[in-house]
Amino acid sequence: MSNRTLTTLTALTALGAGSLVAIVGCWGSSTTPDDGPAGTGGSGGDRVSDAAKVFPKGEAREDGELLARAEETYAVSESGGFQVRTHKRAGGDRSNRAFGGEAGSSRGGIGGGGGAAPGMALAEADDESGGWDGGDEGLAPARSPRPMADPTAGAEPMPTDGAPLRRLSEERERGGRDSLEKTKAQAVTAPLRAGETDDNEAFDEYLAYRQRLQEQYPDLAQLTDPLDITERYILAIADEDGRPLPNCQVAIAADDTLLWQGTTTSDGTMPFFPRTVAAAEGKTDFTISLVYGDARAVHEMKRKKHGADDPIPFAVPGQKRDGKTALDVLFVIDTTGSMGDEIAQIQATLLQITERIENLPEKPALRFGMVLYRDRTDDYVTKAFSFTDDVASFNEALQSIGAAGGGDGPEALNMGLYDGVETMGWRDDALRLAFLVADAPPHMDYGDDVPYGASLRSAVEKGIKIFPVAASGLDQYPSECGTYIYRQIAQFTQGRFIYIEYGASAASHGVAKPKQDGGNNLDDIVVRTVTRELEAYVK
Repeated sequence: MSNRTLTTLTALTALGAGSLVAIVGCWGSSTTPDDGPAGTGGSGGDRVSDAAKVFPKGEAREDGELLARAEETYAVSESGGFQVRTHKRAGGDRSNRAFGGEAGSSRGGIGGGGGAAPGMALAEADDESGGWDGGDEGLAPARSPRPMADPTAGAEPMPTDGAPLRRLSEERERGGRDSLEKTKAQAVTAPLRAGETDDNEAFDEYLAYRQRLQEQYPDLAQLTDPLDITERYILAIADEDGRPLPNCQVAIAADDTLLWQGTTTSDGTMPFFPRTVAAAEGKTDFTISLVYGDARAVHEMKRKKHGADDPIPFAVPGQKRDGKTALDVLFVIDTTGSMGDEIAQIQATLLQITERIENLPEKPALRFGMVLYRDRTDDYVTKAFSFTDDVASFNEALQSIGAAGGGDGPEALNMGLYDGVETMGWRDDALRLAFLVADAPPHMDYGDDVPYGASLRSAVEKGIKIFPVAASGLDQYPSECGTYIYRQIAQFTQGRFIYIEYGASAASHGVAKPKQDGGNNLDDIVVRTVTRELEAYVK
């Protein structure tokens, strides 16, 4: 490794992985060494030597908001001692660029040189010339923008403002709450049956499932985010005593080009998928830069044709910090009309789940947060309840949820996931877990949306594990895209895929070998998931 590379990586690690703002949302072709199979990739490829131009997350430039949010309405209120942000939008296409920066320019983003194509995710920079140089060739081109769907097609007309809109909203919410009240008592006496699978543990089986669906449904690429994870590395970071290090910041570079960044999760691991990064094409040697508190380490890793089957260990000098465990648990919930049973179950049993978690031997400092989402023609698109340690207040807010709206199949899952990952204020020193409870795939035909693949990349950067809970009907969507996407979300962030069993089964979700290591009660699975993560976190 050259002295220049070591110097720039040392400077990079001094910033920390959380200091870099780069959301990936473009696709381009890539190839691997030794004539490995081609795949699709994201932007990536930020010049490490320009890392100082990027400001920490949490700061904002005057024009730094995503274009997808530029003309949308937010109402901020207080409820039960925590902030509630409501995002409303009636639809309409303003731009086919996904977010940030100016196409064909380096201003405010990655690109310059050959230019950034529309639909490409761009970094936020702190000056007029900010962003990272894409080089003479620019970054890989984005896919052709998808046509914007008619937001009113097949949906009830939505009043524009004033009393009619308020009445419609109240009627929908009242109808949803009345329906939920009828099922809450049943939820306590008849818990939902569910199953789970770990697609990272059975990775070969997961790859076979992906390949089968891709061959069976040629339109799957248009219904999903084509994340090529067929070349996978799991980095396992430990201290000098061999103890796994959660919340270790990781940066991966090649030839002075930053390719990937992330934060290790409960067991000290972080995934790396080179074929999702266009700039990794042709790279054969990776430099791994690690930061844990004041400790720094730089390692080298050789690229392999098909990735690595087993976790690759790396060490950081120093020792793991002990102390009370901070635990942030987020629920991202589809609250459209078909979700009544699942919402009622959460409402009926959350306090019991909370009590069980608080009584675990690790005694975590627990906070709950919640993001609700519907769709663009409903009375809100997303509604976010900030993290709070006041469980009673959180439960009171939860009980106020009604199920209403939707109706056209896919929902605004992309924006719900974006809010959950980017806007909730996760603690840097916490164990971070998110449960996505939903029964529909995302709209992938909104031209100015934030694709879920961008949020997954950001979740890896923040060290957030996402556990999708597939509700009834998800497996019935065209081309099985709903299940395909939810398993993508779990696998990419190292979570597990959980599925509710009424009207569905492991086989209907393409699961070959379901995990049954503690019963199939959904509440038990949630508690077991948190327990497993806590035990790994304090190991």
